[in-house]
Amino acid sequence: VLGLMSILCACNDDIGTPLRVASHEWPGYEPLHLARELGFYEERKIHVYEVPSATSTIRAFRNGYIDVAALTLDEALLLLQDQVPIKILLVMDLSNGADAVMGNPLSVQNLPDLKGKRVGVESSALGAYMLSRTLSKANLSEQDVQAIYIPFNKHVSAYQQQQIDALVTFEPNETLVMQAGGKVLIDSRELSNEIFDVLVIRENVIASHRDAIHQLLEGWFKALAYIDAQPQDAAKRIAKRINISPEEFLASLNDIVIPNLEQNKQFLSGEEPQLLPAGQRLANIMTQHQLLATPIDASALIYNDIQKLLP
Repeated sequence: VLGLMSILCACNDDIGTPLRVASHEWPGYEPLHLARELGFYEERKIHVYEVPSATSTIRAFRNGYIDVAALTLDEALLLLQDQVPIKILLVMDLSNGADAVMGNPLSVQNLPDLKGKRVGVESSALGAYMLSRTLSKANLSEQDVQAIYIPFNKHVSAYQQQQIDALVTFEPNETLVMQAGGKVLIDSRELSNEIFDVLVIRENVIASHRDAIHQLLEGWFKALAYIDAQPQDAAKRIAKRINISPEEFLASLNDIVIPNLEQNKQFLSGEEPQLLPAGQRLANIMTQHQLLATPIDASALIYNDIQKLLP
């Protein structure tokens, strides 16, 4: 009997360890934290953590400190290359202007002006990808600029202190840098369907945490419904966390597309999940630009039984 009880305890995520979820500041990730604040997640089942940057999220995921991570699709592909066994649970958002390269108008008016300039960029896959695609559009090479690696939480101060001439960044920093006089040189509207944010899970925790996963995803869509129904209250709650005004948060939602449940099903399930062509194209671009060491099959990110996990 004791042996049976121990097996039941090990398999029951009501009794076992909570599902550990982490994200950094980004408007498209905020429904996770809103769901927690509104009580959609039971503390004994789900812990949602905030970390300072994408780099921190990936490090925590690699080291086994978290089970679920909010990442850009290119970061997920990098984990796959490193043989970290992950699956996508959710397409959180598509960037439609929220990722940008900003310039100081005193020294950088347009993309060709980047030549010879100091460009601040986070040491992350998305940072490298945005810089690579920007230089490609400017007909410049990586040797033509001086890349300065700056963590996301230092982007605004680095710009204000004129440590850089241009900056690869994203919301809410994009808004803050614009307030400091920065000019958008290029944004993700010009890189259509290339920048996705996804919620990934370590594959070996799916079986042991099915109830928590279901609650995590259900809470996400409930939070989206809350933002639609109570935008002012939702924006007030979120703005406190990410240090911008409620109006700026609501405006930032114009620069991303957040798929609903049915759209997620189309992205992630069926014989031809819609995410796959975009994911494979992204993997091929990353390989061409030497952001991936070897070609990657993006279909490895798709979880075949995702319909059983989605609400």
